[in-house]
Amino acid sequence: MIVVEQLVPLNPTESLRMALDATRGGHPVVRLGLVVRRPGGPDTQTPHFTIEVTDVRRVAAALTAFADAALREAAAKEAAAFAERPAYRRGR
Repeated sequence: MIVVEQLVPLNPTESLRMALDATRGGHPVVRLGLVVRRPGGPDTQTPHFTIEVTDVRRVAAALTAFADAALREAAAKEAAAFAERPAYRRGR
């Protein structure tokens, strides 16, 4: 029995599906998976994984920290690639 569900668009064809659900024993859990939109066809759900409700904030914090580190790394690599280009190709 899904109590609450939210879809987070990732790109034009995929969304992250988050659902507050209950186990057979009635224990609340969060189920996460992808919903893939197919042109002219039904949406398809990928297999989901389950985390405890109490772990949602911890997982969210870990995702935020990973995103911050990934953005810093991407910016550093982009800056390094820009610095390696000859000056005449940088618009100088």
